[in-house]
Amino acid sequence: MLPLKCLDDESRLAIVIRGHLKDMVSNGKATCVLLARDMAGRRYGQCMLEGQDIAAKMIEAGWGIVIPRSADTAAFHQLLEAYDTLERHARAAGYGIWARSGQ
Repeated sequence: MLPLKCLDDESRLAIVIRGHLKDMVSNGKATCVLLARDMAGRRYGQCMLEGQDIAAKMIEAGWGIVIPRSADTAAFHQLLEAYDTLERHARAAGYGIWARSGQ
């Protein structure tokens, strides 16, 4: 769900996002489940830490974006819709990457 290209990027924004993710998962054990595969065979899943969806927390804080994907399950589509709602709220509130300069 989250674009993980930032893991190899050394831009200031990528470093901030990577730090937020590390802070979130450093003290726990994440578990992930496969939810879907797309036509190219890419796998999409949901990772949880202490009962909370890691991607949802990143998106909610404004440190993740939703990239529309075509996959094969209703559960995956429902998850993307929930993530999209979180992203809209983060954008409107100006959280994370959606912060407006001068605020």
